[in-house]
Amino acid sequence: MKAALKEARRAFVLNEVPVGAVIVNEGSIISKAHNEVEKRGSCFAHAEVLAIMKANKIMNSKYLRQCDLYVTLEPCCMCVSLISSSRIRKVIYGACDEKYGALNYGVEFFFRAQAAYHRPNDLFGGIFEKDSRALLKKFFQLKR
Repeated sequence: MKAALKEARRAFVLNEVPVGAVIVNEGSIISKAHNEVEKRGSCFAHAEVLAIMKANKIMNSKYLRQCDLYVTLEPCCMCVSLISSSRIRKVIYGACDEKYGALNYGVEFFFRAQAAYHRPNDLFGGIFEKDSRALLKKFFQLKR
């Protein structure tokens, strides 16, 4: 999660919503990313999406069955759908997202729906939550 926080700080400096993500395989980070929505001009450029795409290339597979995702903010519906489609084994996230989060607030709905191809073995929230939340709060305070 420390590596994901480092990515979130990079996003902050680049004036992106400070969310960072890393993909771990067999105990080693194989990909890392931060939000690039503004840079790419695309709502698809979430940290999770970019990290998963990089991991797909590295693993030479559309599936990441043995991989774990660490992300500083609870993933949204779009990212949760990609996590399911990618067959990610475990999701560990920092701050809960009461407005857009799809795990803590929508896990029962999404992962029990027929649209969910795969449910990660484990979902853990609140890891380094204070650090993640403080960075997000500071970012949005500067915007107001």
